Amino acid sequence: YPLLEGIGRPDIRFKLASFQLLVARPLLFWLSRYGISSAALAMLLTSALIFFISVSWTFYYLRPGFSRISAPIFSVLGASAFAILLAFPFYSALRGAGALYFLLFLALLVLIYFAVLLFLGRFFKDGPYQTLKIIFSLHNGR
Repeated sequence: YPLLEGIGRPDIRFKLASFQLLVARPLLFWLSRYGISSAALAMLLTSALIFFISVSWTFYYLRPGFSRISAPIFSVLGASAFAILLAFPFYSALRGAGALYFLLFLALLVLIYFAVLLFLGRFFKDGPYQTLKIIFSLHNGR
């Protein structure tokens, strides 16, 4: 929403919120009869629909090139896939080990995710790596 508001379209937030209300209420009413998981599915479907609408409006108004959007997508997907593939063999062993070990394992995965994200980001002109580089350069400059 802030991106679309920043380009001079503050009405889009109202339109998306109204559309979300129109879609979520009937879905929640219909699916909540089947339990909390179905109500969560209704909210997931509504959020996914709102996400795709806001992304399509962003593409319509900003018209970014493929090279501008491929870097964030591929670097985040690559880092996520690496962390998931690394975590998958250990999940069943850590599931019953206790909450502290599981949280420590998740913290390790977050660090691995950021390391892979930074590594992959060096190959792209734009993306999360450039954002983190700017943030840390501003922090070190003070």
